[in-house]
Amino acid sequence: MKRSTPILGNLAIFFAVLFWGLSFVSMKQLINSGIPPFTMIAIRYAIVCLVFIVFFALIQHPTKKTKQDRWLLFWSGFVGITTYFIFESKGIELTTASSASMIIATVPIYSMLVDIFYFKNPVKPIQWVGILLSIAGVFMIIRPDTAFSVSKNFFIGNMLMLGACFSWVLYSILSKKLHYRFSSMEISAFQSFYAAWPFFFLSLTEKTKWVPIVGIHWLHLLFLALLCSVLSYFLYQVSLKNLGMTIVSAYINLIPVVGVVGSVWLLDETVTTSQMIGGFIVILSLFLVNQKTEQPVSS
Repeated sequence: MKRSTPILGNLAIFFAVLFWGLSFVSMKQLINSGIPPFTMIAIRYAIVCLVFIVFFALIQHPTKKTKQDRWLLFWSGFVGITTYFIFESKGIELTTASSASMIIATVPIYSMLVDIFYFKNPVKPIQWVGILLSIAGVFMIIRPDTAFSVSKNFFIGNMLMLGACFSWVLYSILSKKLHYRFSSMEISAFQSFYAAWPFFFLSLTEKTKWVPIVGIHWLHLLFLALLCSVLSYFLYQVSLKNLGMTIVSAYINLIPVVGVVGSVWLLDETVTTSQMIGGFIVILSLFLVNQKTEQPVSS
């Protein structure tokens, strides 16, 4: 039995949250610079797949998989990566990075609703309060003062971000069986392989909008691929092992804070009073729904 290492776990989840929060800023900056959303994701996942190919060639050989395993990996990857990023990339194109990060933070709420109504898991009264608060918070985020008076696209972008949330919840359901048989790294790698190819075809529909990719663009793309898609997922697993889900969930709730601060500081975005109140309510609701006691995982 290995003892958990709180310092290592806290450092791991701190950097994972930092990278994930700033990912919204990087994606928005790439889109603002003229790189179309599907093209951005295609390049990002081409880099991710290359990293995983090198990993399995040099470090770890993949586990043998049945036909059923491959189909499950394909569909979970299609929902959790392809569909998710179609919604997210187009959503970020139309809305602000700050709104996008706050809306994505509500994923645990929808996951809990699935647990309640589909898996019939019990829920505490305080968690019901959190769920109701989150609904109110999301409404304030997606419908700030500017949503209808200035740009209909802003509202549409927020709706697409909700679509990304639902895609991730379905992905989590499909992936549950895979975690009993394969390592997290292997699941992530094969889902990426299966899910990346549609973006290469989708990027061709944006060919007339392609722009030269200069040095700063490549830095953002490498940040998204290497730090957000590969390293942060590994850091998340390290933090789960050393801290447990309760503490990790508390950190994850801070992703929208990082996203909003980064958006205001680096993109000069304006956050309305309605959005700030809604974001605070969402973060509060996430702490309420995570009222569970869980010990760090040891192995």
